[in-house]
Amino acid sequence: LGTRTMSEQPTHLPDLADILAVRLTREGGLLFAPALARPRQFVLRDCSGALRDRVYRALLAAWPIAQAAPASTGDQRVYRLELDVATRDSAMLYCFEVPEAAAPHQLVQLWRAEGAEH
Repeated sequence: LGTRTMSEQPTHLPDLADILAVRLTREGGLLFAPALARPRQFVLRDCSGALRDRVYRALLAAWPIAQAAPASTGDQRVYRLELDVATRDSAMLYCFEVPEAAAPHQLVQLWRAEGAEH
């Protein structure tokens, strides 16, 4: 898989049909807390339609914030998102970060709900 960083990414989020999986982690800050860092992974073909919609709504809300956000600093927590994307022509890994302080409620709720379910 190729990897696209924010500087190389297109200005739009990939289509839901092209996203195979989403990994969501919470990183950074001065205090290491393993329970807060535990990644959530969503293999979209295995998710219910409702969960798939929640994941995509969270991505749609987070995408513009990630594009506008400055690079994170060591004392700032961020949500890191990795999207496994496959089209007919290529497979890519999209990675972007959303500062915790600016994270949309859809992303925060997805993090909390999925953390409680696992």
